[in-house]
Amino acid sequence: MQRLFSYQCIASYQCTGLEWCLIISWWEQLGTAICAGTVTVCGFSEGPQENWLITQHINTVLPRRGGERLRKVTVQFEGTLNGCDLSGHCRQSFEVYKWETSTINRTAAANTDSYVRVGRISPAFTDGSTSFVELQDIELGGHEDGFYLAVVDFGTCVTLSRILVLYYVCPREISELISRPVAVESQSLGGSPSVAGECVENSSTESGTDPLLVCGARGQWHTIVPCLCNPGYELDTTQDQCIECSEGTFSADVSDGPCETCPANSEGTRSSLSLCPCLQDY
Repeated sequence: MQRLFSYQCIASYQCTGLEWCLIISWWEQLGTAICAGTVTVCGFSEGPQENWLITQHINTVLPRRGGERLRKVTVQFEGTLNGCDLSGHCRQSFEVYKWETSTINRTAAANTDSYVRVGRISPAFTDGSTSFVELQDIELGGHEDGFYLAVVDFGTCVTLSRILVLYYVCPREISELISRPVAVESQSLGGSPSVAGECVENSSTESGTDPLLVCGARGQWHTIVPCLCNPGYELDTTQDQCIECSEGTFSADVSDGPCETCPANSEGTRSSLSLCPCLQDY
């Protein structure tokens, strides 16, 4: 899991009234400005609400990966949700919106008509606590260099202390006969670009092409085109390499199955056989 940005509110900035200000400038990258402040909205008693909290532009281009654009990020919200009275206007949730754009423009970012809804944060409290840490996955089109993130209050009583924007990576590893590179988490499997791996020694795909993978949710590998053991080989007990068929056994096909015993009237006098030659006169 890689951290893209971490945001915390600058405590010295003051809003007027009960509603959130447009606070593009409130949020700074962790390491540049670390502060312990929070931002609170609690105006539900004044009637229907629509208060917007907007971050600065979040860059989703990865220069160390040749300018690859992220297709998915995960946003972690930390804060507290205070109790409601009996006015009937209070909600126990807030909405999350995004605007994908390569343009860094505070005036344009203030146009809420540009944003699309991506989800709702509805913390569930089971131990009497009012603190929450909630995750929201956001899929990106991959055509823009970044996005603005907005939190919208429609009448709750919430304090946000931190917004953390993350992306997940699948690790470099060897498993299931495939050497897998580091890759960035993709969108849902149906629309995800595949990643080429490499079959380990003595294995191949049925078609002879490279194995194909997808780096899925939370950095979990999914195999689309697997590697299998070559003829004359079988999986070892670790399932991560292919070993020779022992004498007296064979494997005729590219397979993940075990070697078979040579049939009657044939001989298997050496290892790694793909077939067992018939005895003379058979």
